[in-house]
Amino acid sequence: MTAAGSDSVYIYRDHLRGVGILPAFEVGRDDLESRLTPGRYVTPSVGQGAVLMNVHGMLCTLRILEVRAEVNSAGLYVQPHVRFSFVVHQDR
Repeated sequence: MTAAGSDSVYIYRDHLRGVGILPAFEVGRDDLESRLTPGRYVTPSVGQGAVLMNVHGMLCTLRILEVRAEVNSAGLYVQPHVRFSFVVHQDR
């Protein structure tokens, strides 16, 4: 995960089977796999989420809660960070 903008991140498919974007509203467990995209990355913003599928077919959803860019000026340094929540879906 890397910053894409002041309120969004790139989530890459590297080392995963797939990634997809989730809208602000909830998506049912049965619809998660249909949200996967063929692209290399997705860029959810704060309030949106993503679905990730690992190489074993397990799904995880995450919601972006906060994106903080690096601040390095006038003697002030704030480390960049992303705050998110996640759920691992164990049954298929």
